[in-house]
Amino acid sequence: MNNKEICSFFVSDYHLLTALLPYINEKIFDEKKIQLILENDMNKKVKEYFDKVKVLNLQKEEILNLEWKKSKLEKISSNDEQIIITIGSKEYIEKVKNVINLNNECEEIIDCYLIKDMEEIDNILPNYNKILNTEGVKNLKENSQNAQKRKTIKTQI
Repeated sequence: MNNKEICSFFVSDYHLLTALLPYINEKIFDEKKIQLILENDMNKKVKEYFDKVKVLNLQKEEILNLEWKKSKLEKISSNDEQIIITIGSKEYIEKVKNVINLNNECEEIIDCYLIKDMEEIDNILPNYNKILNTEGVKNLKENSQNAQKRKTIKTQI
């Protein structure tokens, strides 16, 4: 488990963008280089998001200038000064990790998982120390109460 690795979970593109764009905005403000690795093209969704959601304080142009297109794994490179954000299914993110060893070569890695059921979250979380959600990046220990709440909710369904 690497301290530079952060996970995030989403059920729709808009859900993802609500959590991810403030984080990206902060990193752009800090002049960090960001590389997106995407399973699916998100250009249209990002533009729609900005059209529909009135978000103040976001550096819209810089965010739109990022490569929101489907990634070709053979063209991906990394360096220690960039932040890598991988977005897709669990299978896609595992494939990216097998193709490229990013762990020691970049500043931070954000793995954003498209989730189909709660069990997927339970299987993925033990591999990370931090999580990105709509409140920002949090240590998973801070979110342990949320894990307990999920277990309680599952037993009541």
